[in-house]
Amino acid sequence: MKPRHAAALALVGWYLMMPPMGNGKVYITAPLSMWQIVVSVATLKDCKNVLLNYEKHPTQISDPKVREAMKLRISHGICMSADDPRLAK
Repeated sequence: MKPRHAAALALVGWYLMMPPMGNGKVYITAPLSMWQIVVSVATLKDCKNVLLNYEKHPTQISDPKVREAMKLRISHGICMSADDPRLAK
């Protein structure tokens, strides 16, 4: 790999994205353009670690319906490269 290609890859970040949520519902079939960037990190490994942390420690929400919706939202979270062309739409 040429040094300039390695440098370009190093600049690409990663997003942890989750489907939108509203009124206690998770819209897992929503277009990717509507998904929310939860966190931006430097590497895919970092992104996967953040997602794993969310899965292990779900939020402290008292309403059971909202808590279950958040668990569903987290379970559908994905890591995407910041330069993924699907994000440009």
